[in-house]
Amino acid sequence: MEVCPQGALQLTTEGIRPTEAVCLLCGRCAEECPTMALEICGKAWTMEALMAEVEKERIVMEESGGGVTLSGGEPLMHPEDTLALLRVLGSRGFHRVVDTSLYATEAVVSEVAAECDLWLADLKMMDTERHQRMTGVGNEPILRNMRWLAEHGCDFVVRIPLIEGVNADEENMEQTARFLHSLPWERRTVHLLPYHEMGRDKLRRLWIDSPSADVQMTVPKEETLSRCQRQLETYGLQVERS
Repeated sequence: MEVCPQGALQLTTEGIRPTEAVCLLCGRCAEECPTMALEICGKAWTMEALMAEVEKERIVMEESGGGVTLSGGEPLMHPEDTLALLRVLGSRGFHRVVDTSLYATEAVVSEVAAECDLWLADLKMMDTERHQRMTGVGNEPILRNMRWLAEHGCDFVVRIPLIEGVNADEENMEQTARFLHSLPWERRTVHLLPYHEMGRDKLRRLWIDSPSADVQMTVPKEETLSRCQRQLETYGLQVERS
């Protein structure tokens, strides 16, 4: 605690925690921590250094038919950096994928679409009030942007993070299937992603309280997954489960 030049660290009943308004992310605490319980997650990259790292995997990508996926977090929250990276990757011949919630302006989606080969687009919930309660924002921009992608011939896959007690109910899945069926969308592929709790440790390490602490969130049962798959397939959608 004493090495922090800003005096930003406090000893609490939950361990050492920073005062975010004071912390400058200088990393001194992580350097001095004898047990490595504190760490700096993430680093700044120059484009040159980042491309050198990507180029190490070129042969693997070419042999597997893969490419580079920009994920997150949310890449559309940083459109200038995302676009700069996509353009350089495109100039080097890499296949480019953007993994996103599509919560962005149409202008950002349009710009990124011009530099993107494939989208992985989340679709969590159809009712905007329920979406607001669970995520903090409504889903209107998401649905609008997904329709924009379809109408402009963009290649995308829809990914549904399926959570028992949140969005795996028959009503939501029926509304989801109808919406996706209405899109002029060539690929028509949906990935069902069963809920897991792997992110809880990341939240703990970032000193962030779980947003789902007051909501019963569980892994969907096999019968729930099968029923959701049938509902989607009824509308002509190709469903893959992970």
